[in-house]
Amino acid sequence: MKKQTCRINYITSANAQQLEEAADLLDEGKGEITPLPIDRVRFRRSRKHFLAIDESSHKVVGVAVLKDDQDDAVEIGYLRVEPAYRGQGIGTELMRIQIMEARRLKLKLIYANVKHDNQNSIAILKNMGFQHWASYTSGKGRGTLYWLCFYLIFVPDVNVKAIMSKKNTNLTLIDSIPKL
Repeated sequence: MKKQTCRINYITSANAQQLEEAADLLDEGKGEITPLPIDRVRFRRSRKHFLAIDESSHKVVGVAVLKDDQDDAVEIGYLRVEPAYRGQGIGTELMRIQIMEARRLKLKLIYANVKHDNQNSIAILKNMGFQHWASYTSGKGRGTLYWLCFYLIFVPDVNVKAIMSKKNTNLTLIDSIPKL
């Protein structure tokens, strides 16, 4: 696959067409982030959308969101970069923008659930200061999936255990990811 090198604009206010392109980009990556099709209703309902746009083609080449959690501990997610545009720091920049927005919103904590084999996302999270919280399993879709949950706090004296125990209630906590 040929790598695309270009100038990228990062936007935080997307129009309806750009949001549809972003949702399509996520659907094209089914299997990378989750085995299930994207929940477009929840995607549109996200608190904030962050898009990377190729300046020359005006194509959406990267997407990330602050999800629609109704408290001050919000899941970040739906992070995906078009394969031809990877390796240029787009995912890292989208994550940096998510973190800046979370701070601006005065959130206490953000967290991310990542498939255990998504090494690029895990590396970005760790480089941005996220800490591992727990490992989970889920049986939605085809077979068992293994997830890692990471968090980043923004204020002192946050009771991470109390907050995170209310999150990911649809997943089963496990001690460790088995060798596959």
